[in-house]
Amino acid sequence: MSSPTKEEVALARADAGLTQREAAELVRLSTPGRWAEYESGVRNMDAARWELFRLKVWLRGRKVKLPW
Repeated sequence: MSSPTKEEVALARADAGLTQREAAELVRLSTPGRWAEYESGVRNMDAARWELFRLKVWLRGRKVKLPW
């Protein structure tokens, strides 16, 4: 799996119905503003964090009770 484009990051978050802050918290970013940097293209999201985001969103959609 490769790193996502800024458009993929923004679209995935919007499709999940999350704010940038909620998305940042979901993948344990140290600062909520980091997500905005991913969406604007200032920073590239690494593939591992992208995979974590997609997995957690998928689990939430399947109504799996997450401990975090």
